[in-house]
Amino acid sequence: MSAILVHNSELPLPADVIPHGPKFRYISGVLSATEGVSAFGYLNITDEHCADHFDGNPVFPGVLQAEALGQLGAYFAMLGNPGEQGVMLTSVQAEYLSPAFPGDVLTLDVILAERRGNIFAGLGVARIEATSEATCVAMVSGLIAKSRVIDRIITGERQKRSLPTTG
Repeated sequence: MSAILVHNSELPLPADVIPHGPKFRYISGVLSATEGVSAFGYLNITDEHCADHFDGNPVFPGVLQAEALGQLGAYFAMLGNPGEQGVMLTSVQAEYLSPAFPGDVLTLDVILAERRGNIFAGLGVARIEATSEATCVAMVSGLIAKSRVIDRIITGERQKRSLPTTG
């Protein structure tokens, strides 16, 4: 049985720091964070997180575990930088060790490995909270920049592909 984890009220909510909307936000809360150093958070995995993966036998996708670690990395990299957004550039290397299912609570632990200007790289581990079993280990990196810069990059890429812009 998992413990009930509660977001640390002394820290901003993930929704107030990272730009991801509720359907693509994979951090339920943050337990501790040191700006630009490390963060420890969690994700309560729901049926919605596992929808259609796999039909009748839901599993939380490993790639979304790496995404959760990247989002937590962006969270701690962006603390103290209002008006900036984080974009996950890549999961440099990820190893998926064990499945996670609806009802599981994943603990997420990310430490900063390197930061050069607006680029950060971190090492993250996702674990099943009830057993401490590692499910994903990933090296993630991201870009932290002003919202208008991120918007300009995304708009430019959409235009290169002749895709309609939004907003």
